[in-house]
Amino acid sequence: MDAIAVKIKIASQYRAIILCFVLILVSWIPRSFASHPSNENAVSIQLRWHHQFQFAGYYAALEKGFYRDEGLEVEIRKGDPEHQPVEEVLLGRAQYAQGNSEILYKRLQGKPLVALAAIFQHSPSVLITLKSSGIRSVHDLIGKKVMLANKHQDADFLTMLRNEGISTSQITAIASSFQLDDLITGKVDAFNSYMTNEPYFLRKHNIPYHIIDPVSYRVDFYSDILFTSEEELRSHPARVESMLRATLKGWRYAMDNPEEIIELLKTKYQVKKLGIIFALKRKKCVN
Repeated sequence: MDAIAVKIKIASQYRAIILCFVLILVSWIPRSFASHPSNENAVSIQLRWHHQFQFAGYYAALEKGFYRDEGLEVEIRKGDPEHQPVEEVLLGRAQYAQGNSEILYKRLQGKPLVALAAIFQHSPSVLITLKSSGIRSVHDLIGKKVMLANKHQDADFLTMLRNEGISTSQITAIASSFQLDDLITGKVDAFNSYMTNEPYFLRKHNIPYHIIDPVSYRVDFYSDILFTSEEELRSHPARVESMLRATLKGWRYAMDNPEEIIELLKTKYQVKKLGIIFALKRKKCVN
């Protein structure tokens, strides 16, 4: 075989190898995308706090396939002090979130937020004080340390103060730690709470308390609002409609089947309300 024939044979072998590689690559790409989808309908929901029944409708929509039926791939993210709904949406780290009156506050400041649905007709946000403190009214908060969910952005409580002619400078507002033991151990005088959560634990452990409810001071806001950004609404209007439709369907299912969703939270999301135990232990140490 002459030199030219050898070169042709080698070139042919190289072409065969390259062609084989290309075919393998082409056949691999779709499977790679399927296992790691760049699906434009993959979105996330940022919750206000840790997993609990307060967010039941989202879990129901995910587990019962309501999001999937709408062509959505949804991730539900629990919240914590470093991951709060408004900031996560404004920074583009989440497309949807559940928030409170701070959404209205930020919207009035010009932030591009859009409310989609009010899950609660009445806000369960209240301030809790220990009975032993003698703090029973909003006027008793003057000069006291008060934990607020967003410090100077918690519209329920700020409006309550304003209605009573009290300036925020007359209280010491502290960004909430979301830890009830800060109230029990005396670190603060009033603690931002949900009527559905902390009072239950205080009663269960025989700790006398008092509730300061904004409703008693002419403040009655919606709560647990599903919201998104103007950008999401402008760029993906159909996705927004699908997200809203599936979420509301999930909430209807959760309200009709609370025992099932509670069991789901206990098993899949490992929901355990144990914070009060540590608070009680700390209280005994302090006393």
